[in-house]
Amino acid sequence: MAYSKMHKLVDLLAKRTEEGEIDWKETPKSNSYQADFTNYSLIISLGTSSRSGEGEPLYILNIIGPTGATIESVDDEELSSQSPENSYYTRMKEIYEIARRRASGADAAIDALIDDLSDIPF
Repeated sequence: MAYSKMHKLVDLLAKRTEEGEIDWKETPKSNSYQADFTNYSLIISLGTSSRSGEGEPLYILNIIGPTGATIESVDDEELSSQSPENSYYTRMKEIYEIARRRASGADAAIDALIDDLSDIPF
């Protein structure tokens, strides 16, 4: 696997997700969110780490090809082990949390509630 390319992909995905430029949607599988692009899709999901021995969360990124098959998969532990100076756990957790909020509509609900509460005179 070309880890330098995967590092760059996750870094760009994190940046664009934080900027609100990625349209995340729920998938039929729980704890899994998908963003569709021209020819490919990305799915970020939550798993459990078997390597840590403590059942800690593991964030997994899958690249889905045009036929719907997974063509590449990487997790935060794998990426972090190839880049000791960077924690991909934190980056992928942030992507996952933002994707979950956007796909569930939580961000829109919070924004609407803030607007409603702002309109109530004190």
